[in-house]
Amino acid sequence: MSQFEVPTKKVLIINWKWRLGEKWMPLNKETLSSFDLSEGIEKAGKGVFYQAFEVEKSLDCPNALVVATSIYNDSETKKVLYNLIDHYSQENTEVILLIHRPNQYKEEDLHEITTKYTQLKNCSLFEGGRDYIYYAAQKSGLLDDVGSFFVGHTAERFIETIDVNDVIQQPYFDRVWNYYVGEFENKVLAFKEDLFDVIFPLLLPNASEEIAQDKLIELLKKDLYTSGQGDSSRTLLYYRLKSFLGLYPTTQTVNSENFEAWNANRKEIDLLKELEQVNKVSYLFDASLVNIQQQISQKEGLKASAYHDVKEFCTQLFFDKTKIYITKTELQLLAEKLDYLTVVIPGIIE
Repeated sequence: MSQFEVPTKKVLIINWKWRLGEKWMPLNKETLSSFDLSEGIEKAGKGVFYQAFEVEKSLDCPNALVVATSIYNDSETKKVLYNLIDHYSQENTEVILLIHRPNQYKEEDLHEITTKYTQLKNCSLFEGGRDYIYYAAQKSGLLDDVGSFFVGHTAERFIETIDVNDVIQQPYFDRVWNYYVGEFENKVLAFKEDLFDVIFPLLLPNASEEIAQDKLIELLKKDLYTSGQGDSSRTLLYYRLKSFLGLYPTTQTVNSENFEAWNANRKEIDLLKELEQVNKVSYLFDASLVNIQQQISQKEGLKASAYHDVKEFCTQLFFDKTKIYITKTELQLLAEKLDYLTVVIPGIIE
């Protein structure tokens, strides 16, 4: 970097169930009246419902902040979240926003946020201690599971993601930042690799030129009914395929009109969550699909057709009940479409 270049500032905003001292008060519709926001968010909320922490400086990250906030979602408090994003979305600043799903945010909210703030490097929902942002997930994240940064003894050593001076330790910040910058392309790539581990034998020269659709579906379902919870060898590919195609409901609300189908989907999602806990890997696409489509649509010269193209093709191959056979050529084309999708999703892979 030359002396004339301005280093990019990185700001990681984590909207979560923080407990950061006696003055700390989550912002929700009940507590909103306690704050006078007329003089700006910094005077009203800093140290109460949000706090900024400096990150230890490094060559890779000379200027970064982690912003902890507890803002719940309704029509009025969401405006305050937008004020906070505006406060930190300055020139030469990259922003990632991670939102705790139990703070009453859903995929629809992500669509609204990513449409309003197209410059966000990532805007994701997290929950339940299984996402990368939690230290325990892959021994790399920042959070404990009770409302603070992770500090404590593990089986190997003492870990502090934040030091006694309230400075975030650089290795943990860098790992979290890089993970979430590349999250969506890596998730698609991992899905594609697991899918074609199953499909590859069908593409060998001595394999038949076509396979019955129902036989291929059986291959994808082969480990759905095996030993169950705690079996890290499972891939649950068929359920991951459904998640990738957005076939699961995005709401937790019970669908009383079609309860049987809703309940079946819920059980499948629960199995995927169990496997996430076992393997410490994120498999559900849910909120990722919002980001994938939004980020592609913002990439110069591209429209959001790359994901829709793959989705339509996969739906035709695997869920069109009139289709009897799937050819080698179609499977090779599916691989090309998934490869292209990983390339056009902004992130780390070029």
